[in-house]
Amino acid sequence: MLKLKSVEDINSFSLEQRFHLGIFACGYEKRSTHLATKNDIVNRIDNILVLGFTDFKNEPQRLLNNDFYVKKGLLIETIIDEGSIYKLLNEYTNQLNIKELKVVIDYSSMPRSWYNALISWTKFQNKFQSIEIFFCYSVGKWGPGITPFRVNKVTTLHGLEGSDHFNDYSVALFGIGYDGDVLLSVYDQLEPDLTYVFLSNHDKDLNINKVNQELINYSSGKIETPINNVENTFRLLGELVSSHINNSHITIIPMGPKSLTLASMLICHRFNQITCLHIQGEREKIHTDVTPMGTIAISKVLFETIDD
Repeated sequence: MLKLKSVEDINSFSLEQRFHLGIFACGYEKRSTHLATKNDIVNRIDNILVLGFTDFKNEPQRLLNNDFYVKKGLLIETIIDEGSIYKLLNEYTNQLNIKELKVVIDYSSMPRSWYNALISWTKFQNKFQSIEIFFCYSVGKWGPGITPFRVNKVTTLHGLEGSDHFNDYSVALFGIGYDGDVLLSVYDQLEPDLTYVFLSNHDKDLNINKVNQELINYSSGKIETPINNVENTFRLLGELVSSHINNSHITIIPMGPKSLTLASMLICHRFNQITCLHIQGEREKIHTDVTPMGTIAISKVLFETIDD
């Protein structure tokens, strides 16, 4: 088993090196192929895995993204569940005769269950002594016409169920995004004793504070962090949960940008007592108009063998 050792935000020059494995997602957003077009990165990856969705296969933007990867001679692997990801990772890495693995992951268009599965596999595989992951996020600009989000169910992310030890006192950390009513319904279900909210200050122009004002009013503190700074978000969340970890049941409910969700997941992988909730649902209409703004936020996450 490997342990999460460090989270560090780095610049794009760090991608000008060779990687043993690269993992991309072929989704229906315009930014799905953005990283793969930059800095000749595809030619510096020894093995490339492209993950594909089972649904929305005939969306025009999805077809364009498919065509992009196929023209590069890459096979798009359809993902049914987390087990599909574990199987593919084992197949792609079994041939490698190394102890230190270097991976680049473009999670810009990945559902959170996928990049959580990639982290879980990293922790529990027994082939490599260290794995260095370069998580890449293409910051996107959402076009008009975002439809309301409808909740189907609220579950925990696999492996992030938290401690089964009962604590009377409960703390909830809400990562807020566009859908304030959704988080309010979860707040009502949890009825936490103490509440915090965190958000990207990149979202100020999108009126995130206004649509979440009721939840913010219930909270005892608010963290604002840059959208391209996973390291800072990870540190701030870590400082916050550290003061409650021994005497409270802590739940994190991340919405908003994927970079904040990644930081939330990493905190839960660092502190196994924390529960990470996954709000599953759909919008009335899928939103394909997410255009890359040019910024690629890169976070280097290091996992190493736990010393006995």
